Amino acid sequence: SAFEFPIFGSFVAPVTALTMVSSSYLLHRGTALPRETAEHLFLGLHLFPALVAEASLVLSCIVSIVFLLQERRIKRKQLDSFNLTGPSLELVERLNGRCVTVGFIAMTLAVMSGAVWG
Repeated sequence: SAFEFPIFGSFVAPVTALTMVSSSYLLHRGTALPRETAEHLFLGLHLFPALVAEASLVLSCIVSIVFLLQERRIKRKQLDSFNLTGPSLELVERLNGRCVTVGFIAMTLAVMSGAVWG
């Protein structure tokens, strides 16, 4: 794989767990959409890009935090602290760029489909 670094999971797992718990809580509160609205074509064309955009931008935020932490460790020459070998800064920067690009394109599609749907 182009992006392999094991420490990344420790940053993504808490965000994923929080998202799953909050969505489960909202689902069981009875906030589901009416059936006729949920079957509407533009709802899916709006929600899917919006969810992809949010996930991609949250992932970009996490990757940016990893970048800042790794950069600080390199500047302080703490490369062996806790025996954690983080990813190279170039790899993190490329991943962040791709996440932002996907998030921007998906958010643009979500806004455009929301304007047509609404």
